[in-house]
Amino acid sequence: MAFLGPAVRWPDVLGINATAVFESVQPHLPAPLATMDADLFMSLCLSFTVIALITVSSTILKSRSKHGVPVSASSARKLRRKETPTVLLAGPTSVGKTSIFSGLALGCVPSAHPSQRGSESTVWLSPTKKVHLVDTPGHPRLRARAVQGYLSSVDAVVFCIDAKEALRGGASAGLASKDATGGLTEAIDHLHAVLTSLAQYRLRQGTASSPAPALVIALTRADLSPHLANVDLSSSSEEDIKRRNALLARARTAVEVELGRRRAGMRLGRSASAKIGGMSQVAGSGQADGVWASIKKILGLQGRASGKGSDGTDGDDGDDEEEPADYIDWTLLDRGSSAFSLDKLDADVVQDGKALAAFASVGKERGWEERPIEGLKELQTTLLSV
Repeated sequence: MAFLGPAVRWPDVLGINATAVFESVQPHLPAPLATMDADLFMSLCLSFTVIALITVSSTILKSRSKHGVPVSASSARKLRRKETPTVLLAGPTSVGKTSIFSGLALGCVPSAHPSQRGSESTVWLSPTKKVHLVDTPGHPRLRARAVQGYLSSVDAVVFCIDAKEALRGGASAGLASKDATGGLTEAIDHLHAVLTSLAQYRLRQGTASSPAPALVIALTRADLSPHLANVDLSSSSEEDIKRRNALLARARTAVEVELGRRRAGMRLGRSASAKIGGMSQVAGSGQADGVWASIKKILGLQGRASGKGSDGTDGDDGDDEEEPADYIDWTLLDRGSSAFSLDKLDADVVQDGKALAAFASVGKERGWEERPIEGLKELQTTLLSV
């Protein structure tokens, strides 16, 4: 025969007289709470206290682990890994990433088609310098996940943009018309997504964990651009160097104008951002919002991110929504012109706060026979400089 004892209430275990406590505060409570049962009121108070302590503690720990101790540029160089640096080829589809990868890794350029998978190889840029080269797919459904998988180990990002589209978009004194930027828009959307993902990762991990990677804008398929038809990319003559630099500045301006238009369309500006821990983060996403976000997450009120991602793709990967972060150094932007510039990036996101640019071409010859590829020398030299 089973013997059942009386139920034990938690106020009795803690030695709390719930009725006496409730009666002492009842005159100061609003109408809905004043009519509540004493035991229920004490249960709600205890539950809220526990949740508040957990959320505050987790928010403090998260903020401490997120923001690293700022380091100088010389100290950051010492933090760079001892093993072979990782160079990431990124960009939209059909801009020649796989051809550049084949030219650097194999010394030949076989016929290629848009790849759905990434490729990796060890490439010698010089007799004494080698890098781990990674080619990422450019398909909108694959590129975001592919790039994010290397954010923790990347030392340099080579973002590929079709030189013909960039130079055509840079017509009319560097101001791109809507009709001339159709092919450039997709590349800029992807570039914005890459920089935003890099800023979010650096903000989450802390800037002291590793130095910021370098950013190189590679203007690919230069041999197909009519603007470069009479320019020898490998020539060292003063006339060719002068014309090549002028076209490089023109393409760079087109990228800056289109990326500035992309940011303006998203209402990313100085009034909406603030400098936090050496990185630009949207104002209002501080510790107070973090506490409420943690409370919502514990109570199950915060769902997963949905809708469109930052690169225009559907957000169906199931990733949690990242804190908004920016890749602009607003202190530099406020000192001069307010126009967007690739020379005014956040040094905690991109090495030295500046993006480099270089032309790249593999020529029209296709096959498995090894041959010298003169059109990649400028890109190789740029990578050796970083």
